Amino acid sequence: MHLERDQINAIVTVAFLSAAFVFALWLPHQVREKQLNERIEAAQKEMGFNRDNARTMTNLAREVIELKKIVSTMDKHVPESSELAQLLRSLSTELTNSTVAGQEILAHPIVHGRDYNVIPLTLLFRGSFRDVFSFLKKSESMRRLIRINRVEIQGDSDQSENDLDVRVELSTFFVPVQQPSEGTAK
Repeated sequence: MHLERDQINAIVTVAFLSAAFVFALWLPHQVREKQLNERIEAAQKEMGFNRDNARTMTNLAREVIELKKIVSTMDKHVPESSELAQLLRSLSTELTNSTVAGQEILAHPIVHGRDYNVIPLTLLFRGSFRDVFSFLKKSESMRRLIRINRVEIQGDSDQSENDLDVRVELSTFFVPVQQPSEGTAK
């Protein structure tokens, strides 16, 4: 079989045009399509992530509203100054009313925070279980917000009538007084 020159030229031209089509049009289009599909997939993942974040934000907003309702109904007080002397008098009175002995109140350095300050206190005393329980119950029901961090009770388990040595670590809080800025009116 012998091909003529025109047939060879036609075959070469078709091959060249086919190669030109593949490399100039089809291949770049496939690469671009792949890139666009990858971008679509990444955008869909980001939309899913953002949708999850939106749900989380909605849930957090609901929680904030619920917490604000709880705080508004709370009868605890966080003063705007330490009022440490008044607190110590109240604790001492409660200890005395609970008929405990050997009471000692230790105030530790104030821990300053951005929104509030913490006053850590340690109370040491001796008393019966009933007296200790009575004091803890009264201190938790005080108007001022108090958090009991730790209670250590030591005593002889064989003799339940004897006094117990008690160590109570608690914290109370106060809001620092904001100093007016230079540019604000007094």
